[in-house]
Amino acid sequence: HTYTLKPLHKTHRQGHSIDNQTMKYTLFFVFAFALLAQSQLIVHKSVLSENVVLEQDLTISVQVFNVGELPVFDLVLNDTTWNTTFFETVSGEYVANFDKLAPGESLNHTYTLKPLVAGGFENYPAFVSYKSGSENSETQYVRSTSFRGVWVETPYENARRLAPRYKEWLIFVILVALISVPAYLVFGKKRPVKKGNKRH
Repeated sequence: HTYTLKPLHKTHRQGHSIDNQTMKYTLFFVFAFALLAQSQLIVHKSVLSENVVLEQDLTISVQVFNVGELPVFDLVLNDTTWNTTFFETVSGEYVANFDKLAPGESLNHTYTLKPLVAGGFENYPAFVSYKSGSENSETQYVRSTSFRGVWVETPYENARRLAPRYKEWLIFVILVALISVPAYLVFGKKRPVKKGNKRH
């Protein structure tokens, strides 16, 4: 199972990762679906890097959960979805082998890339092959969840996005002052108190 990441048109900018709350909901529904479907393994693929920036490290995580009642053997994780024209391998492997995963256990495989081109790229799921119950059983396959498309920022775009919004705050303060000062001048002055006539 081999896929190639394709560039997205720049006008369709997509986020590079999902926020923590979305990830929790995603995992919850994936686990619930797996239990209903009596699936043996759940595979979750995610981006660990907070920012995806041109020529900076991008770490990918693939988690495998055994939610069945039997151990699985001869697991082969395959995530050869990254085109070497756009991404360079820094550390780790796209293909990993694991001998056994007991019921209720999980494993986590990570690898690090370096984006070579800025822009948007589609994402594809990883695949895991395994044998359930014994090493002599039939090989089965399961694919991972997939996150939204990866958007690779240039260092300038990243710095601009994360920079403090001093200009916006200055404009806000000026607008508040322009509204508040005239209002104070009109309504804030104390009106003179009329003195009553003295009684003789």
